[in-house]
Amino acid sequence: MHKMHFALPLVALITACGSNDPSDKPEPSEAPAVAAASAVPTEEVPANDSSSEPVVEPPRETLIGNWVPVSDTCTPSGGMSETAIWISEGAVSGAGWTCNTSGAGNIIGSEFSGAFYCGYGEGYEGDAQMSMTVGSDKILIWSGHEMASGGRYKKCSQNLSAPY
Repeated sequence: MHKMHFALPLVALITACGSNDPSDKPEPSEAPAVAAASAVPTEEVPANDSSSEPVVEPPRETLIGNWVPVSDTCTPSGGMSETAIWISEGAVSGAGWTCNTSGAGNIIGSEFSGAFYCGYGEGYEGDAQMSMTVGSDKILIWSGHEMASGGRYKKCSQNLSAPY
């Protein structure tokens, strides 16, 4: 619904209100012309115009948690998964391997890329460069580590464990 506002000149208002001073009154031929020329409707702009508000992107999923490949289930038999990866603030691990960052608290938010020092169940140790990003679709894109299957992961709310 739009409101219409009319702007009247002070001369027309004084005339309409009935000023007692005759010098304040315009000539009869002037008043209607002045009032008609100023009576142009103006449109009121709503105070809370939603088009001027910034668009806020929904928060993305954090990396912390347990993830399985998109094609796997979050409820495997016995709650054990050979393909899951577990991400904490300072480490990423899977069935039979663990990789640590240079300090706790490094892996926060929805993306991380950096160096890890890894240990494997077979006794091999080494360094790895990994990249992890959670997209707006809440899917983790994982790359850079040979022990994990890589690719796309979904987050599981259930706690999963490794079979070994």
